Amino acid sequence: MKNILEFLDSDESLTTFKKKLTKTQLAKTLVNDGPFTVFAPTNAAFEKLSSEFIDSLLVNQKKQLSILKNHIINKKLTTEDLKKTFSVTTLQNKELKISIQKWILELTIKIDCARITQSDILCKNGVVHKINSVLIP
Repeated sequence: MKNILEFLDSDESLTTFKKKLTKTQLAKTLVNDGPFTVFAPTNAAFEKLSSEFIDSLLVNQKKQLSILKNHIINKKLTTEDLKKTFSVTTLQNKELKISIQKWILELTIKIDCARITQSDILCKNGVVHKINSVLIP
């Protein structure tokens, strides 16, 4: 089984998130034992951001680090765990609201404004959930 960083490295839909992580010390954190939960924005999620915002992240490493930390929880939370909670606290020490929407045949979990598009990707040191938006603190 891969660790979280190895999984991110192997998934073509998460290359932007992985590239930004590797420019910070967070990449080294995600190979540690954990456990961690990572809400990983897809490449499409990053494409929703304005080019000016993306450019500002390139010059402001502190801002970039705070955004990336906002996607990582210091414990393993599967979908079943998320269904039982109302919020989680990130490595950025920000609280993210969890909301559940039930449809006839589908259950949707949202983390603040982001929707989980693929859940419960189990890794050696935690779990990854792909999301459709970048979580900006």
